[in-house]
Amino acid sequence: MFRLAESDSTYSAPPSPADPGLPGPERRGHADLLIFDGQCRICTASMRGLNRWDWCNKLAFLSLHDPQVREICPDLSHDELMREIYLLDSRGRRYRGIKAIRVAAGRVPVLWPIVPLLYLPGTLPLWSAAYRAFARWRYRFGRRDDCPDGSCSVHFDPPSARSQSPDGASRAVDAEVISFEIKRPGGCASVDISSSWTRSSPTNL
Repeated sequence: MFRLAESDSTYSAPPSPADPGLPGPERRGHADLLIFDGQCRICTASMRGLNRWDWCNKLAFLSLHDPQVREICPDLSHDELMREIYLLDSRGRRYRGIKAIRVAAGRVPVLWPIVPLLYLPGTLPLWSAAYRAFARWRYRFGRRDDCPDGSCSVHFDPPSARSQSPDGASRAVDAEVISFEIKRPGGCASVDISSSWTRSSPTNL
């Protein structure tokens, strides 16, 4: 689902300075795709850790600074991608922020012990607030030095300018209903956790 348009299928983009050398969608087209900030040192290190633990190749990775991102997510602006991580799963669903982290953790068996903690009822606002604080100040933890054109600048809209609450869900939502399922396609297990809301649900999960 992450293939480029047919007319561009023979195009090979030159290596980007932000490319961390992680397996991308061209190598793992069947996998869930994480779009992250490749200019953030701690973000890149976290993605490399996920890749090391991803024994069944359930995840693919792409820096938001890679030109492919415009083809894969043409509706997302640079500011939106800089604000939080995105995950596109193999069924076309899109998650962002802490919800993307929860789904990614469910694909990596070594992280399964912490997955239930991320889904404890009532804790989503706390996890979301912690994630937003990290995302806002992530360059204080380390930033790559090869971004001279200023394209790595983070631009955050004031809360009043956003149409949704910070955790990505409509403010009319009352409760999240969660279901757990362990799948073993091809002998490799993964935790598939789906959530629904008792009222309205956001476009981006």
